[in-house]
Amino acid sequence: MRRYVHDAKKRLGLGVGDVFIPLDSELGLEAEVDWGRRHAVLDGVYTKLKMFCMRSKASGKPFVQCFPCERQQALFEGHIRAFQFYGGVFPTLIYDNLTMAVDEVLRGKDRKLNESFVRFQG
Repeated sequence: MRRYVHDAKKRLGLGVGDVFIPLDSELGLEAEVDWGRRHAVLDGVYTKLKMFCMRSKASGKPFVQCFPCERQQALFEGHIRAFQFYGGVFPTLIYDNLTMAVDEVLRGKDRKLNESFVRFQG
């Protein structure tokens, strides 16, 4: 349906142009944080790993560290090492589904963060 509407607008000459949202960010202001999964051979054993990832939105420069599990301790350590890697703390961090830091999902984007994560933020 989307393609049909696009093609119909084009045939009718109705301003079909490229639309985009600029995603520019100033250096040092924002980073994205997420987890991924990877496999590695450690001491000859095929091992599943959890991968903490932080990426500067402005430069795109990534920090990655693997952990044996995706727990709060790994989350905190990943942040600390990433901040050391970047040489400072980003004022804004954007998370994708950060369940280990949330006690309750409220309305809209509101979340009740767990106490240890709130202390870590401080």
